[in-house]
Amino acid sequence: MKKTNKIKEQSSLKKNRGFLTRLWNLEKVRHWHGFEFGASEAHYKPVLEHFGGKTVLACRVGLQRDIKFKGMADYVTQILRAKETCRGLLINVDITNSLVDENWPETDLDEIYRLLEAG
Repeated sequence: MKKTNKIKEQSSLKKNRGFLTRLWNLEKVRHWHGFEFGASEAHYKPVLEHFGGKTVLACRVGLQRDIKFKGMADYVTQILRAKETCRGLLINVDITNSLVDENWPETDLDEIYRLLEAG
């Protein structure tokens, strides 16, 4: 990993530390069945590592852009790389989302399907 990317990631982790700290408290909620979060807002790797396979995790591209993706295919690829299991994982691929960056390439749904199949 490049030094600048590592610094950005550490800075972003510090910014979201409060969120991550509260996230672990969710385990204490009885009858909790799932968690929906913006992968562009929350650090998805710790979320997937901690809760993967234990509950439903529904991730989406969110309003904030603290975590950058190069496009919908990159978003799907990054989530799939970070996961430890597919059990309970829902990856929301919303190409009609007005929150999607206008600089993103057009989404090739066949490519997304191939990524998910290989997942």
